[in-house]
Amino acid sequence: MAKKKKKVFLQLMEKIKTLNKKHELIIEQFTKCVDRFIYDVTDDQKENVFNNFIPLKRKAKLLHNTLGKDIEKNNKVSKQEWIFMLPNFLMFGAFGFAMALKNEKNEDMMELHVRELYEDMTETIYDLDEMLEKHLIELETIKTIHDIMQDPKKQKTKKTKKS
Repeated sequence: MAKKKKKVFLQLMEKIKTLNKKHELIIEQFTKCVDRFIYDVTDDQKENVFNNFIPLKRKAKLLHNTLGKDIEKNNKVSKQEWIFMLPNFLMFGAFGFAMALKNEKNEDMMELHVRELYEDMTETIYDLDEMLEKHLIELETIKTIHDIMQDPKKQKTKKTKKS
């Protein structure tokens, strides 16, 4: 049973759209936490129960990637909201999935794993917030450098127009 679950993990490693390398690493780490959570909560279930989470995970990634492409084109969704979306989709999807499997026999085990994933999500939020802050500072620095490096004639024209 463990070999087939490992194979499913590998199938789930699809490319996820990210803001930068740090964002990618944070998302990959949290996705692994969700995978571990689903593995743990389905350990006492039939083998195919684990596989039932795959479509939910794919749809969450698809929505995340679709919104990420929208940010590049027309900014209808803010980066600040978007970077937190996939972890939220995955966490709440995983919680719902686990609750459907919950019974008297596994209730304590489920609660333990839910708390663990909640802690993982909390760390992910902190990491994403820190990453976003650094990203925005980098963007502002790049914009400032770009403005400084502009053709001096254009700079004079801008100053003249403002006056």
